[in-house]
Parts: sequence; C-alpha cells; structure tokens
Amino acid sequence: MNAPSIFSSPQLARRAVPPDALFNSVPLMLQTVGEKSSIATLQSECEQYVLHRPNMRGALEFDGWCSFTQRGFNVRRDTPTAPVRLEYARLRTYTETRARRSGVFPGTWILKSVVAYSQRGIQLVRLEPSDVRDISALVTWAEVHVPRGDYTLQEYLATPRMWRDRKWDMRALALVTSVEPLRFYALDHAFPKIATKPYTLDIAQLKDSCVHFRMPVC
Repeated sequence: MNAPSIFSSPQLARRAVPPDALFNSVPLMLQTVGEKSSIATLQSECEQYVLHRPNMRGALEFDGWCSFTQRGFNVRRDTPTAPVRLEYARLRTYTETRARRSGVFPGTWILKSVVAYSQRGIQLVRLEPSDVRDISALVTWAEVHVPRGDYTLQEYLATPRMWRDRKWDMRALALVTSVEPLRFYALDHAFPKIATKPYTLDIAQLKDSCVHFRMPVC
C-alpha cells in the first residue's frame, strides 16, 4: 500500500493531507459524537433493556441475552488513592463460569480507556485464579492494576487472526443512523492493522504494546 498513513488525535490535521491518505481515526469524531461507547456500556444498557421486560428477565444467564458483551466490565477510579469501582461479584461469576465451561481460566485481560483514541492508554493485565478466590482478593488486585480514570476491563482474545506470526485485524468504519428500522452506512473499503512484532502470550511480553495492540505503527 503506497498511501501515507497519518496517526494523530481525532482532530482535523493542521497541514495539507494527501487525498489518498489513511487516518487511524476520523477527523472531528470526538467533537461530533462525543465519547465512544465501550463494550461494558453496551452490556449495562442491554441488561437494563432486558430487566424492564418481565418476560425476558430470565434471559440474563451466561448463554442468554447480552452474553455477547459479558466479557466487558466498567471500571472507574477518581483519584490515584480512591477505591476502584468495579462489578466485583459479576467479574468473579464470569471468570468462574468461563473456566468451568472452557476448562481454561481467563487470565489475560485488556484494560483500555473509554475516552481515548489512537490506541492510547491501553495495557494488558494478568488475573490469576487466586485473585478471584473472594471479593477481598479481587479488590486488592484492582487497587494494584487500575490507574486513575474510566476504563473497560475486557477479556483478551488469546487466539487472534495471524499473518506471518503477527496479530492483525481489519478496521472498517460505519455510521448507524437508525435502530428501528435498522439503517447504517458503511465505508466501501477497509484497511488492515498488523503488529510489528511476532505474537506471544508470554507473561514477560505482556507489557510490549508492539506485540498486542499498537498496530501498525509502533
């Protein structure tokens, strides 16, 4: 691909931009639509939708309605010394259910800001079975790993798509203008993002953003 790639904050560039340039975020998106919704926000909204319909209240089980966002959790810390606000009980239930059904404990998680763009403020964290043995242990874990701010704590996809031993994904943009009836407009092209280093889940490499989420520029 010969088109130049421009990686910047989601604001209009103050310099000439070639007509075939690729932006990693949409200019003026933040100013136009506000903060982006996180998967945890979708989970909360889905649960509220279901709970307000008596005939659907039993559908909040692991395999029922809203299960597509079960792996996302809202996390908030107002100051570096403030307690971490997190749905501790639901996180414990999720990890226990996930481990029981898959036979593998979900130990790798991604912590990302709900307001940041351009892959900023993202980090991978480890969650061990001992960290969820009870609520007290989980609170201690959160106090150590969660910095100040609003985040989504999301189970990390441990088996991503690979290209030449490197993690990659495809970015596509769409605009939803109506839900009922469903109406959306999708850009007629997308572009791949490929990591610059070979993929590994080695604990020693969890802090290396070039392996996991800084794609394609590191």
